Amino acid sequence: MAVHLTLKKIPVNGALKDESGLPFACVVQPFAKAEDAPLIKPSAVRARDVGRCRHCFAYVNKYCSFQTTGWGCCLCGTYNEYRCLSNRRYARPPLRQAVPELRRALVEVQCDLDDEADSALQAEGGGAMEVAVAPVTLALVDAGGGEEWLELVRGALAAALEALPPTALFGLVTFGTQVELWDVRGPVPAVRCVALTPDGAAPTAVDLGDALPLSALLAPVGATKERIAAALDLLEPAQPGQPLGSRGFGSAMQAVLRYISAAGGMLPLEAHGGDRSTPASSPAHPAAPAADGLPSIAASLCYAGARVLAFLAGAPDNGRGAVLRAPPRPLPSASSGPPLFDPTFPDVNPYAFVPLAAASGRGAAAGADERAGEGSQWEVDLGARAFYEGAAAAAAALGVRVDVFAACAGPCGLEAVEPLASGSGGALLHYPHLEQAALPQDVYRRLSASAALGGLLRVRLSPELRVARAYGPLAADERYEDLAHVAACDAHTCFAFDLEFTSTVGCGDKADVPPFLQMAFQYSVVVPAGSVAGAIEASTGAEGEVRSSANGNSAGGNSGAGVAGGRVFQRRLRILTVPLTVARSVRDLYTSTDADAVLVMLAHKTARAAQEVGAREAGALLQDWLVLFAAAYNRSLRRDDDAGPTAASQVDVACEGAEALQPLARLAYALLCSPLLGEAPGAPAGGDAAVAARHLWAALPPGELRRAVYPALASYSDPDTQACALHSLSRAALTTAGAPVWLLDAFSQLVVYYAPTAPAGLPFPPPPSSALRRAINAIRASRRITPALHMLRGGHHDAEPFSRWLLEEPDTEAPAGTLGAGGFVAFLAQVQGEAYDYMREQGWC
Repeated sequence: MAVHLTLKKIPVNGALKDESGLPFACVVQPFAKAEDAPLIKPSAVRARDVGRCRHCFAYVNKYCSFQTTGWGCCLCGTYNEYRCLSNRRYARPPLRQAVPELRRALVEVQCDLDDEADSALQAEGGGAMEVAVAPVTLALVDAGGGEEWLELVRGALAAALEALPPTALFGLVTFGTQVELWDVRGPVPAVRCVALTPDGAAPTAVDLGDALPLSALLAPVGATKERIAAALDLLEPAQPGQPLGSRGFGSAMQAVLRYISAAGGMLPLEAHGGDRSTPASSPAHPAAPAADGLPSIAASLCYAGARVLAFLAGAPDNGRGAVLRAPPRPLPSASSGPPLFDPTFPDVNPYAFVPLAAASGRGAAAGADERAGEGSQWEVDLGARAFYEGAAAAAAALGVRVDVFAACAGPCGLEAVEPLASGSGGALLHYPHLEQAALPQDVYRRLSASAALGGLLRVRLSPELRVARAYGPLAADERYEDLAHVAACDAHTCFAFDLEFTSTVGCGDKADVPPFLQMAFQYSVVVPAGSVAGAIEASTGAEGEVRSSANGNSAGGNSGAGVAGGRVFQRRLRILTVPLTVARSVRDLYTSTDADAVLVMLAHKTARAAQEVGAREAGALLQDWLVLFAAAYNRSLRRDDDAGPTAASQVDVACEGAEALQPLARLAYALLCSPLLGEAPGAPAGGDAAVAARHLWAALPPGELRRAVYPALASYSDPDTQACALHSLSRAALTTAGAPVWLLDAFSQLVVYYAPTAPAGLPFPPPPSSALRRAINAIRASRRITPALHMLRGGHHDAEPFSRWLLEEPDTEAPAGTLGAGGFVAFLAQVQGEAYDYMREQGWC
């Protein structure tokens, strides 16, 4: 758990904040690894035992004041008496010293798995602490790809089997004009085919559960890995010349969600506390073990949900959720028949049956291969985006995360499909070149990393502060203020909150009492089952893996927990309390600025503005912010001697007087050139690469986002000797340094470039044992996604994959009037002029 403030010292009031020109916000990573990993001791304290303020409901913490008869809340100052049952643990000073929540600012405790509809859990004295589950993973594979695509998917699914624990349940489903369910229980895989019905009341001719029960589709990975691999070998590539309208992804997804819902015996509930469903009446209790001693599928789905890995080889072009449509063509006459495209789309709630009149038309997208040369002529249907937004809501209600992996050179229509991934807590990854796709590595990392599920996030502040707006992949609660729902997140996922003052006084009347911020994050997690009694020590490894030795009550006895590789479901609560230091001058604010956190806020605000008013207007707003900030900075800089600039060239846009602010102008310029306001560098006209980049950036933490927005360029004298760790992204830097070897890190891409003037004796590509290669391997191993690697030798290869990242160079191909197209130097000159004009209008110079 981590908190990054844009201003490490917060302004004393709103007037000082406005005077600085900087955003006032906090950026949080609720599931991030903590340097001081907390100990979870269920036998000592549970979430329900932690005291809370009777007024603001903040959790008691080490910063609270303790008196003879009660304790004072550090956030609101309310006095809470010890006679309250939940506060008696803090009455005696000797006992307070051993209470975990009073020993450190960050504490993590377990929650009871209380369920009002589940009397069996209530019988476990005080509530169960965990329940044995078998993680459920479904692979939904596009059957319309060629041999190269299919080989890539086979490798990805083989990696998935290696990442999953032996007790995990895996199922294979393929789709085209029909859904194919693969049964691997027997010695030879069997396939049950169910036709899709684009114009029917249901997505399939019969329910998938009637064709093959989910219990027959899902197979334990440890016992059937070889059979699953054999089934993967039987997948056949699509034949050349595949007809249009043969990729029914939306209908297949809706059918799979109904499949999961029916098998789990779930009914929709109001979203609250991460609970997605309750067990329906059934002879067997959901927590009861299956006949083989493993956790039942119903229990696993009810508590831990499921994961769907969706592999797309092109744009969905059949039935519900058809993504692309051709430009409208004139019809011969009004009486020539029904319209070629029906823009209405069904409600994808898996519990509802869609009437025939509400089903979408088969609409009209051509095959990816046939569209590759004319992708820009096809239009994304906004109705399809609404369909996938509804699908995401249904998936989140079921606790189903959907990861979408699109590998296609032509357009995939990801602008419409993207909500399915972001709304369900999944990922969207795009691979425009199959030969460079690191799909197996990315699938392995997604499945092996620990994730927080069904999260509830609340940021509490002292009374003088409040949350104004929230950004990132979360949803505001409809009933409770300042409560956000997080479908799923990993250790890297980041959220942002704009802060504001509740009055003009701000913190000015409390000079001796600092304001506080408290972040509470309640979430579910699936961890390895342990057999060692005692405390649970949770620590997050480099790849986000959670290791624990489990203790406490387990619903359903020891079913599944004692099996090798068994997993248990737990509900946890993390609490972090942070005191806020107050700054009383603008210069104090400037020296305490976190440029990376400011970048996160600028990126979120720019992305939201682009959605609301368009990319061009959003870019203009971003540039206006930089102009106003430059004017405010120069005003505060020169206030002491009352001598303002006498010419535009004297305006300090680079903030040379404040080191913490110096990156801002360059980062703002890089945002203007970023996918947030247009295409990704070098992206094809389809726009899928830009959509995937925007999806990725929406949850990146500050350090990673800075690397994605403004890549790092390092020079090497040879593959074993680094010359300089950081250069500006300009040709002048290349010429001045004169280095023969360059490494560019753009977060999702790595480029090794040998200059044309490099000595012929330098080994190319860099040897595996060289320092350069080790640096590349370290970067690729540390990322949440595997960066694509390009090895280029000047004079022999096209240098465009390298030169397109020189963001500070003028863009000669940009349309006239494009912001930032003149290069970084021209951009600074323009900002200087506008800032000077503004200062003159305000009488500041």
